[in-house]
Amino acid sequence: MKETYGEMIQVAVLHYALTSTIFVQQEKQQDLLAANADMIILEPFTLNDNGEVSTENSLVNITTIVTHVCASKPSTTFILQPPYPLFNAKFYPRQIDALQTYAEDKKLPYLNHWQAWPDDHSKQLKVYLIEELSAPNEAGYHIWSSYVIDYLIAKP
Repeated sequence: MKETYGEMIQVAVLHYALTSTIFVQQEKQQDLLAANADMIILEPFTLNDNGEVSTENSLVNITTIVTHVCASKPSTTFILQPPYPLFNAKFYPRQIDALQTYAEDKKLPYLNHWQAWPDDHSKQLKVYLIEELSAPNEAGYHIWSSYVIDYLIAKP
C-alpha cells in the first residue's frame, strides 16, 4: 500500500483479546477515537465472541462502537471484515453470515475475504492455518492481506 499511497497513509493495528462486550464495557472504542483514523477496518470480535456473546449482542456491540466513534468523528469510514475461517465449524459460519447481513443492513462496506480462502469444510483450508488450526499461518495471512490490499487499491 505504501507503494501506491506513499507517506499519505499510516497503518496502525490495534489488537484486543477481548469479547465485544468487554471491549464496550471497558470503553476501548476510545482507543479508536484516539487514533484519529479516517478509515477503520474492524474485525469485530466475532471469533472472540463465539460461545461467549450471543450473535445479537455482538451486533449491538458493533453498533455501539461505530456510533461512538462516528459521533465524535463523523468523517470516519468503517469497513467490517470477518476473522479468518475455521475448519469445519458449525455455528461460527452462521455468525459470519449474520455479520455480513448486518453490514449490508447498516450500509457498511464488508470485506468478504472468506471468498479468497478454500471452503471452510475442505481439508485444503488446513494448509493455510497453523497446526492447531487456531490462527492463519503465513500463507493464510498472505491470502487475507492480499484480499484487503486488492480491495483498497483500485487497479486499472
